[in-house]
Amino acid sequence: MIAEIIAQNNMMLGTLLKINTFIGAYTGLLFHACACIKPLVYQKISMKTAQKAMDAIDACPRIPSLISAISLFLLMTIIMAAAIVTKALPVPFFCVLLNPVGAALIVLVLRKTGLRIGGGMGIGFSFYAIILIFAGMQI
Repeated sequence: MIAEIIAQNNMMLGTLLKINTFIGAYTGLLFHACACIKPLVYQKISMKTAQKAMDAIDACPRIPSLISAISLFLLMTIIMAAAIVTKALPVPFFCVLLNPVGAALIVLVLRKTGLRIGGGMGIGFSFYAIILIFAGMQI
């Protein structure tokens, strides 16, 4: 939805966000498929064989994980910030801070104080929901 709103004012940024989201989501799915199967495999096989299986599975998600992280964490932050700065996304300027990178910084500070809090990626994507709400109020 955010990409559609951005595309109304800047087709290139809207399209880039759509492509980036697809790449990030698809490689993230591949990563999670590999990572989440490990406990199931581990439960079903012996300890000695289990360690070999875990080592083999660990190699599989490395590349999709890296691509997904770069796409969703870094590139999406850059595209969203560019859309806000160029006014392609009609939201208040402070919204440029509402992203996974900004959330990671907040989470790091809060964790140093001993507060147990979720991860920067999840909180950062929750921030995108806030941006979408702001954009909806502006339209």
